[in-house]
Amino acid sequence: MEICLRAESWRWLARSGAGFVAALALVTTLFAQGLQRLPAVEMPPSALPVWEAPVDAAPINAAPIGSGTLGTPSAGVLQATPIYAETINAGNPITDSALYDDFITGEMSTCGVKRIPDYKSGFFQKIRFTGTWIPSFDETDVGFSDLEALAMFAAPLPTTDWPLLMTPKFMVRYLDGPSSPDLPARLYDTSIEFRWLPKLTDRLRLALAIEPGVHTDFEKYDADAFRTPGHGVAIYDWTPTRQLVLGAMYLDREDISVLPAGGLILKPNEDWQFDLIFPYPKIAGRLWADGRTEFWHYVAAEFGSGPYSIRRVDGRQDVIILSDYRLLYGLERKQLGGLWSRIEAGYVFGREIEFVSNDPRYQPSPTLLLRAGVQY
Repeated sequence: MEICLRAESWRWLARSGAGFVAALALVTTLFAQGLQRLPAVEMPPSALPVWEAPVDAAPINAAPIGSGTLGTPSAGVLQATPIYAETINAGNPITDSALYDDFITGEMSTCGVKRIPDYKSGFFQKIRFTGTWIPSFDETDVGFSDLEALAMFAAPLPTTDWPLLMTPKFMVRYLDGPSSPDLPARLYDTSIEFRWLPKLTDRLRLALAIEPGVHTDFEKYDADAFRTPGHGVAIYDWTPTRQLVLGAMYLDREDISVLPAGGLILKPNEDWQFDLIFPYPKIAGRLWADGRTEFWHYVAAEFGSGPYSIRRVDGRQDVIILSDYRLLYGLERKQLGGLWSRIEAGYVFGREIEFVSNDPRYQPSPTLLLRAGVQY
């Protein structure tokens, strides 16, 4: 009876995870006015895709774009002429030249319209929902359908130059596969990432993260379900358009424990960015922009999936490791202070399902990927 009650409790917790993330974001919104009393967190330019750090900006409906946190620019930062929503005509570029000054280097951007920042100033950063479909085209193969929700918050701990980002996440993965090997019907990822961005010098910043979480089918709790992956990288501003990245990722997996991480980030102008980074390379180009809305397209590569603690059909507790490689093409729409959306299509190959109990490895066939998401 105790085992049954415990299993039922875990199932209830899993079903409630997505609601918890949404409720957390709602509470943050309701208390937004009070939270605005905190000093705004000024973040560095983007680094790695999964470690991308915010930059200082505010929605046009809230505060002047480019104005300093307390009405004055910080050291080495240019203050743009205040631009308010009522002075912007939809569909026309903003022509105030100060708006396009590079706030990091003090130089003019080489393209006409400054990029929309990926993050906001203040406590609430974003909330995002994503759905991914990896179909199986054969009854002997395995397909996945993933639903993911996350929210991100930032705090000036201990100072605005050394901010802390907190990101609770929840994902449920539905499996569609054969009866052999025996696979669970659902897998769950519940975690919270703590990412610290200390600024050591004007050019050197660190990105340190740890993400404790539970990864399991929630049939029965097991110590192998709890894992603490993380990463540590150094980001050096070599030139105004080049950044060097060097570090490592701790995956907390039985098959791969540590991966090196690093490479070069090139930002030749406002319309292009080359993240030549292992293990998450990405090349992005801006298709259109008017200062309030942007359309981007990109190609990227991913190393997907991870370990889960599961209960087999015969009652054994085991660990399953899912691995694959992904090549993606995506389209993304960004809106200043508004809703973002994206859609991706890709090819998934090198797929492997491994049981730690030394059962034979299962290698599903290559397949396709479709992904869509919204973010605010």
